[in-house]
Amino acid sequence: MIVTCPSCSTRYLVETQKLGAQGRMVRCGSCEHTWYQAPPEDAPPRVEVTGPAPEPQPAGVERGGLPAIPKKPRRRGAAVVVLLVLLLALAGAGWGVIFLRDRVMAVFPQTAQFYSRLGLATSTPDFGPGLELRNVAPRRTAANGQPVLVIDGQIVNLSSSSRRVPLLRATLRDANDKPLASWTFSTGINNLAPGAVAPFHTIYNQPMAQATGVVVTLETPAK
Repeated sequence: MIVTCPSCSTRYLVETQKLGAQGRMVRCGSCEHTWYQAPPEDAPPRVEVTGPAPEPQPAGVERGGLPAIPKKPRRRGAAVVVLLVLLLALAGAGWGVIFLRDRVMAVFPQTAQFYSRLGLATSTPDFGPGLELRNVAPRRTAANGQPVLVIDGQIVNLSSSSRRVPLLRATLRDANDKPLASWTFSTGINNLAPGAVAPFHTIYNQPMAQATGVVVTLETPAK
């Protein structure tokens, strides 16, 4: 992914894995500005199952090792092309704000009132935008003499309105990130108030030895 310094706009090409599941502090090699860089939102975090628990990352900064992406010099006549691109982008942005309003409200929940006044409320008012899974913690143990995998975590409502809590889906993956088994489970909670946090818990009996990671996601209800 490409990371841009918010201070001097210098861009860096960074491997997504280096940011980890929770993101980390990074430092610009050009102006030495530091900021917190989160991982991409569209990639669910992969949590390790086996091996010792990872040590917490120190509150340091990333000090380089990656070359900045060079800025290409502008050619004569490029200003005309840039102007046309900007005009097209502005026109497209207007339609994007309307047709992608669900995504906009998911990132900026405070815009829900703006869309509501325009009569453009989200098509799924009680599900989806604003829900986030955190602190997924799998562990192997035994029950009645049989190996089991216990997964605990939290679901958070980051939006400004109550959200219906869907089923969750857990997927076991091997060392090559290949899915091995998948199942759905309920949190036992129907609705989550704005800003509320609720725990979830699930158990998988006799997990296969080659399972090294687990991914937990929201299960989208069938329409």
